[in-house]
Amino acid sequence: MNDAANRPVYLITGAASGIGAATARLAASSGARVILADINEAGAQAAAQLIGDDASAVALDIRSPASWEAALDETWRRHGRLDVLINNAAIVHTGFARDVPLQRHQETLDTNFMGPVAGMLAALPRFRRQGSGHLVTICSMTAFLPFPGLASYAAAKHALRAFHH
Repeated sequence: MNDAANRPVYLITGAASGIGAATARLAASSGARVILADINEAGAQAAAQLIGDDASAVALDIRSPASWEAALDETWRRHGRLDVLINNAAIVHTGFARDVPLQRHQETLDTNFMGPVAGMLAALPRFRRQGSGHLVTICSMTAFLPFPGLASYAAAKHALRAFHH
């Protein structure tokens, strides 16, 4: 798979650290070209530099449809296509639901549910035009089994899992 034109292109959200960065490293080591997308652009750039020439970074606030369009435009500009969108970015505000301010519950739902939905809806027309593309959604075991102190996180991940299916 030395020919860059034949190598798959992955866009991975929340890729500045954690599961997203590890996924980017694994995809690149398997021959993919990866775009590490994160609201923490500096962190995504640092993670991309550690991966090497097969990786680049792009700023992405998944809550913003305009930010999604800009990130996807940049992906097509750099690579001419996208093969796999991995929705990984998420936040968590822990605590008993009664103790977490309503604004934090809203932020969790906006980020962990509506953000990936915005990305899927932005990517789908592009995938249809190019004739292919895959959506991968990283949920959490909390999508199946709620865990104390993670009410909004679990609700968002359950909603995301249901939406994706």
